[in-house]
Amino acid sequence: FIISTSILTVAQSIITTGIVYLMSDFSASSTQAQWSYSAFLLVVGVMIPLVAFISRRFSSRVIFFFSMSIFLLGSVICYFSNSLIVLIIGRILQAIGNGIIMPYVQILLLRSIPEEKWQTYMGLYGLVIGIAPVIGSFLGGFVITLYGWRELFSFFTIATIVILVLGII
Repeated sequence: FIISTSILTVAQSIITTGIVYLMSDFSASSTQAQWSYSAFLLVVGVMIPLVAFISRRFSSRVIFFFSMSIFLLGSVICYFSNSLIVLIIGRILQAIGNGIIMPYVQILLLRSIPEEKWQTYMGLYGLVIGIAPVIGSFLGGFVITLYGWRELFSFFTIATIVILVLGII
């Protein structure tokens, strides 16, 4: 769960360095291109309070596979997007997966880790959540400069498939 949260949280900020490329490829204004990032954050913010409800209704396995699958679908849609609207729809699907798994990991840690080890694991989790967006911006700029913005989403597609396979195993 922590590894998958790391990957999904990197997705949060990874596109910010590619806004100029999105503007060029989709003939969009900076305001329109910024929605690829803003919509993601908005949906994550909406999903977080719903996780308490979701965590009472579904098992960890169902939550994991649903959130990773919806993130995977969003990544594929983003990769093949031919308009900014389609890209934003893909980003919204990615955000749903991220918005579910990110707070659920905290719930899972508090349920499964003995209370005397909470500080260690919550500190590790906080480090992941704090550093992943910074790494996302750095990696995003590097990948976009060398390969283009679509390759960001091929990375997420491959990484999510690997995590889903490991989850099945």
